[in-house]
Amino acid sequence: MKIIDKLPPANGKTSVDTCLNNDFSLQVPWSKALIILLIVPCFVLVNIPLPGYADTSPDGPSLEIKHSPISSIKSGETVAVSAKLKDREGVELVRIYFRSEGTKYYYFVPMIVSKDDEYFGLLPAPLSTTKRIEYLFLVKTYNNRIFTSQPFTTPVTKQKDSTKGNDLDHIDVSTENTVLPETVVGFDRMSRVRLVTKPEKHGTAAGLYTHGETGGTTSTGRFHGTVIASKDSNLKTMLIIGGVALGAAAVGLAAGGGGGSSSTGVVVVADDATGAGQWTLNFEYSPCSKTTSQTVSCSSEGLVTAVSPTAIGVPLPASCANSPYAGVAEVFIVGGSCDTVTACNSYAPADLASRACENSSMVFQKSGGDRVERWSK
Repeated sequence: MKIIDKLPPANGKTSVDTCLNNDFSLQVPWSKALIILLIVPCFVLVNIPLPGYADTSPDGPSLEIKHSPISSIKSGETVAVSAKLKDREGVELVRIYFRSEGTKYYYFVPMIVSKDDEYFGLLPAPLSTTKRIEYLFLVKTYNNRIFTSQPFTTPVTKQKDSTKGNDLDHIDVSTENTVLPETVVGFDRMSRVRLVTKPEKHGTAAGLYTHGETGGTTSTGRFHGTVIASKDSNLKTMLIIGGVALGAAAVGLAAGGGGGSSSTGVVVVADDATGAGQWTLNFEYSPCSKTTSQTVSCSSEGLVTAVSPTAIGVPLPASCANSPYAGVAEVFIVGGSCDTVTACNSYAPADLASRACENSSMVFQKSGGDRVERWSK
């Protein structure tokens, strides 16, 4: 690379040929030219944008979100939400943050990937007194970038008898607040509300909460802005009744016959229900160990309908006394995929060090590898 082709003339000016074989000249004082020649190539070589110039490097956001907004939701009915998400860095996790319109705090549920970059998540049933719900998507890439979609607002249609809603009603939701609420305002049909740890508080990093409300976050992700989701007419919201995703012919019947369904169509997750059955846990956490089991139930369409019991006891290393733990219920999420490999690869707790996923076995190493959970079916 030719840097300088002339010595400075007597008047203190010089012609400087630029890099990269571009033949044009800059008439600048010699002292300033020397500074430019020393600094600019460094910025170019390490791909740092020059001050005052836009970053046009190919490393900008590449996240694509496609979502067909929900037209309406019936009170007393849980609704599965779908979106197609793709990013060149790879998508690590996706969440739906939701709340009753006009309330302060967001709650969230995870989304699981099915195939072709399609993600599904299940929202709890709104109460008959709820007028509208707000929801948005949060995405964390493997390169620790956090993005959110624009918020969506969906009206709630009041049913005369909300007890006639679908039966898939035991949904776990999470909050990033420091205090566990007694109820989730505006919603019903939840099995529990979970307080997440600081490394999991990606919504706080994205500004959905204040640090005062959540006690701050140690999330490894950094918020990179809002990506406007485009509408995809090929994505439909599946209607779930009695733990089963109904076929298109059944939607009219489930909606009372005449096109009043809260869903625009049906998507059936066609994964094999390899996760169904009894899972035995061999728990190793020095110097303690324990063997226990849980049973996963699934629908014929490959969706998790229940995990029993919902919690087990695992020993803590200090005293080996049992501590409550959701166990496999954190892997097989109600309303999510019952395919073992899919569910296992979607499981991403903050302290996960490594995992091995097969149809009839799962091994999770946590706490830097000190805690081992061996699940077999």
